[in-house]
Amino acid sequence: MQSAIPLTRVDLSYAVILVTLLLCQAMLPDDQPVPFLLIAVCIFLLGVPHGAADTLIFRHLCPAVGWVKQVIFGVCYLALTGVVVGLWVWSPLLFLAGLLILSARHFGEDLQGAHPWLAWSYGFAVVLCPALLWQKAVQDLFADLVGLPAAVDFATVSHYGAWLALATLAAFLATHREAWNGAVIRITGWSLITLICLQPMPGFSLYFCFWHSRLHLQRLHRLKILDASPATALAIALPMVMTAMGIGYIAYRFAHDWSDPYTVRLIFVGLGALTLPHMLLVATLERSR
Repeated sequence: MQSAIPLTRVDLSYAVILVTLLLCQAMLPDDQPVPFLLIAVCIFLLGVPHGAADTLIFRHLCPAVGWVKQVIFGVCYLALTGVVVGLWVWSPLLFLAGLLILSARHFGEDLQGAHPWLAWSYGFAVVLCPALLWQKAVQDLFADLVGLPAAVDFATVSHYGAWLALATLAAFLATHREAWNGAVIRITGWSLITLICLQPMPGFSLYFCFWHSRLHLQRLHRLKILDASPATALAIALPMVMTAMGIGYIAYRFAHDWSDPYTVRLIFVGLGALTLPHMLLVATLERSR
């Protein structure tokens, strides 16, 4: 283990953002409503683009396919998202349980090449840690997805599960000193501080946009899948525009119900629907390497 982990410009920039949000959180009254719509916009603009790059991953995996197979890929991708939305409609409880597990698996990939024990414990810590100090707020979020009293049970399990995930993470790091490198300490430290200290939705959006999305895009750049060419920008922009059009239609169709619970459902069901095909594509990329 190194005697010290040097701070980088990324660390300093993130520290400024995090401290600013913590100060705002401390100065606002406890009953101040969370700006869910603003958070949804931030997630769309800063977090969703890393998923929009899935088209680039497909072209990297299948460089010689024609437009017909690309259309088939798009249809299959949308079909998988539809399956997830259908699962939420059919069984919100099963959807939420699956979302938490899949998210833990996916967020564990932030630690590239990490031991499965480390990746899983970190992933579950990311998913569950908001319930450590903000169990009631997490319960309210879950209530918008699965209703009461199931939300109470999910929030309680998340609270105690967070302690278990942190204990597992600490046990691994204590017994595997070789895992103590700058990237692991930096990513786990900043992410968990954010998710524990900030309210659940601001904390999740900051983690998702700054760490998860940015790390994924950096990885694609290292693999030479992502570059600064106009073709790459167009490949990412098109799915973003299509998604924005879909959201715009939903907003127009259900404008009378554009409330905080509706926005929470849009964020979590939307992200959950995109997570499944995204994870499958990333897993395929890993196997190809």
